[in-house]
Amino acid sequence: MNPDVRTRFETEFAPRIAARVLGLYQPGEVRVDVVPHDGQGSPTCVDVIGLTSTVGLPNRLNARLAWRDDAIDALLAEPDRSRFDRYLAALPVTIERWQMELPVDFSTRTQRDREILIGDLEFDA
Repeated sequence: MNPDVRTRFETEFAPRIAARVLGLYQPGEVRVDVVPHDGQGSPTCVDVIGLTSTVGLPNRLNARLAWRDDAIDALLAEPDRSRFDRYLAALPVTIERWQMELPVDFSTRTQRDREILIGDLEFDA
Protein backbone atom coordinates (compact mmCIF):
# COMPACT_ATOMS: atom_id res chain seq x y z
CA MET A 1 0.00 0.00 0.00
CA ASN A 2 1.14 3.50 -0.77
CA PRO A 3 2.58 5.03 2.44
CA ASP A 4 0.58 8.24 1.95
CA VAL A 5 -2.65 6.25 1.68
CA ARG A 6 -1.75 4.24 4.79
CA THR A 7 -0.95 7.40 6.75
CA ARG A 8 -4.19 9.03 5.65
CA PHE A 9 -6.18 5.95 6.69
CA GLU A 10 -4.41 5.88 10.08
CA THR A 11 -4.99 9.57 10.78
CA GLU A 12 -8.37 10.31 9.17
CA PHE A 13 -10.39 7.11 8.91
CA ALA A 14 -9.27 4.58 11.55
CA PRO A 15 -9.82 7.08 14.40
CA ARG A 16 -13.40 7.64 13.21
CA ILE A 17 -13.98 3.87 13.15
CA ALA A 18 -12.54 3.59 16.67
CA ALA A 19 -14.71 6.46 17.91
CA ARG A 20 -17.82 4.90 16.37
CA VAL A 21 -17.14 1.53 18.02
CA LEU A 22 -16.39 3.19 21.36
CA GLY A 23 -19.64 5.12 21.10
CA LEU A 24 -21.59 1.86 21.08
CA TYR A 25 -20.62 1.24 24.71
CA GLN A 26 -21.03 2.86 28.09
CA PRO A 27 -17.96 4.62 29.54
CA GLY A 28 -15.54 2.14 31.08
CA GLU A 29 -16.86 -0.95 29.25
CA VAL A 30 -14.26 -1.08 26.46
CA ARG A 31 -11.03 0.48 25.31
CA VAL A 32 -10.70 1.08 21.58
CA ASP A 33 -7.29 1.90 20.08
CA VAL A 34 -5.94 2.53 16.61
CA VAL A 35 -2.83 0.38 16.16
CA PRO A 36 -0.62 1.88 13.43
CA HIS A 37 1.01 -0.15 10.68
CA ASP A 38 4.28 -1.46 12.08
CA GLY A 39 6.33 -1.30 8.88
CA GLN A 40 6.86 -5.06 8.94
CA GLY A 41 3.69 -6.34 7.31
CA SER A 42 1.14 -5.78 10.05
CA PRO A 43 -1.67 -3.53 8.82
CA THR A 44 -3.28 -0.62 10.59
CA CYS A 45 -5.84 -2.10 12.98
CA VAL A 46 -8.44 -1.09 15.52
CA ASP A 47 -8.33 -3.02 18.79
CA VAL A 48 -11.50 -3.44 20.86
CA ILE A 49 -10.70 -4.56 24.41
CA GLY A 50 -13.38 -5.35 26.97
CA LEU A 51 -12.67 -3.72 30.33
CA THR A 52 -15.74 -5.29 31.88
CA SER A 53 -17.87 -8.22 30.81
CA THR A 54 -21.11 -9.92 31.65
CA VAL A 55 -22.02 -13.59 31.52
CA GLY A 56 -21.15 -14.92 28.09
CA LEU A 57 -18.25 -16.65 26.40
CA PRO A 58 -15.17 -17.68 28.45
CA ASN A 59 -12.79 -14.81 27.61
CA ARG A 60 -13.09 -11.05 27.82
CA LEU A 61 -13.40 -9.22 24.48
CA ASN A 62 -10.01 -8.79 22.78
CA ALA A 63 -10.75 -8.25 19.09
CA ARG A 64 -8.52 -6.77 16.42
CA LEU A 65 -10.19 -5.34 13.32
CA ALA A 66 -8.17 -5.12 10.10
CA TRP A 67 -9.21 -3.98 6.63
CA ARG A 68 -8.02 -5.21 3.25
CA ASP A 69 -5.40 -3.00 1.60
CA ASP A 70 -7.36 -2.90 -1.65
CA ALA A 71 -10.51 -1.87 0.25
CA ILE A 72 -8.60 0.99 1.89
CA ASP A 73 -7.13 2.04 -1.46
CA ALA A 74 -10.58 2.06 -3.08
CA LEU A 75 -12.15 3.97 -0.20
CA LEU A 76 -9.51 6.67 -0.17
CA ALA A 77 -9.61 7.01 -3.96
CA GLU A 78 -13.23 8.19 -3.71
CA PRO A 79 -13.54 11.98 -3.36
CA ASP A 80 -16.97 11.61 -1.73
CA ARG A 81 -16.99 10.36 1.87
CA SER A 82 -20.63 9.26 1.82
CA ARG A 83 -19.64 5.59 1.43
CA PHE A 84 -17.49 5.78 4.56
CA ASP A 85 -20.27 7.60 6.42
CA ARG A 86 -22.69 4.80 5.48
CA TYR A 87 -20.12 2.25 6.69
CA LEU A 88 -19.85 4.00 10.05
CA ALA A 89 -23.63 4.22 10.38
CA ALA A 90 -23.97 0.50 9.60
CA LEU A 91 -21.29 -0.68 12.07
CA PRO A 92 -23.82 -1.93 14.65
CA VAL A 93 -25.38 -4.18 11.99
CA THR A 94 -21.93 -5.25 10.79
CA ILE A 95 -20.97 -6.19 14.35
CA GLU A 96 -24.17 -8.24 14.67
CA ARG A 97 -23.18 -10.12 11.50
CA TRP A 98 -19.68 -10.81 12.89
CA GLN A 99 -21.26 -12.24 16.04
CA MET A 100 -23.31 -14.67 13.96
CA GLU A 101 -20.21 -15.86 12.08
CA LEU A 102 -17.52 -15.78 14.77
CA PRO A 103 -17.15 -16.89 18.42
CA VAL A 104 -17.41 -13.33 19.76
CA ASP A 105 -20.16 -11.41 21.55
CA PHE A 106 -19.67 -7.66 21.51
CA SER A 107 -22.77 -7.06 23.66
CA THR A 108 -21.44 -9.10 26.61
CA ARG A 109 -17.86 -8.11 25.73
CA THR A 110 -16.78 -11.77 25.64
CA GLN A 111 -15.34 -14.23 23.15
CA ARG A 112 -14.37 -17.91 22.95
CA ASP A 113 -10.64 -17.46 22.34
CA ARG A 114 -8.17 -15.20 24.12
CA GLU A 115 -7.69 -13.10 20.97
CA ILE A 116 -9.61 -12.80 17.74
CA LEU A 117 -8.63 -11.19 14.46
CA ILE A 118 -11.54 -9.98 12.36
CA GLY A 119 -9.62 -9.35 9.16
CA ASP A 120 -10.02 -8.91 5.44
CA LEU A 121 -12.71 -6.33 6.15
CA GLU A 122 -14.20 -4.10 3.48
CA PHE A 123 -16.21 -0.89 3.64
CA ASP A 124 -19.58 -2.21 2.55
CA ALA A 125 -22.53 -0.80 4.46
